[in-house]
Amino acid sequence: MKVNQVGQSVQAQQVQRKGRNKPDSPPVKLNGDKVEISSQARKLQDTQGLQAAASKTIKETPDVREDKIAEVRQRILDGFYNQSNISSSIADKLLKEFGI
Repeated sequence: MKVNQVGQSVQAQQVQRKGRNKPDSPPVKLNGDKVEISSQARKLQDTQGLQAAASKTIKETPDVREDKIAEVRQRILDGFYNQSNISSSIADKLLKEFGI
């Protein structure tokens, strides 16, 4: 059993570690590598940003628009929809919507 070699191995590792951590060693220069982003990739990134903003707006918009409901309710009370041309137009749109 050679205990001396184990002790020497630990000392050698400590010396190697100290050599790697020299703060006054010159910085390593790279070979001038570049990264270029294509215009198509930039457009995709912009589109994803717009899509995220649209999704956020949709999530923040309530399912029921109280202002529209109040407006229609007031028109009903005022008799706006009792006019023959308005009621015919609404009926035509409903029939078209349901494919009749």
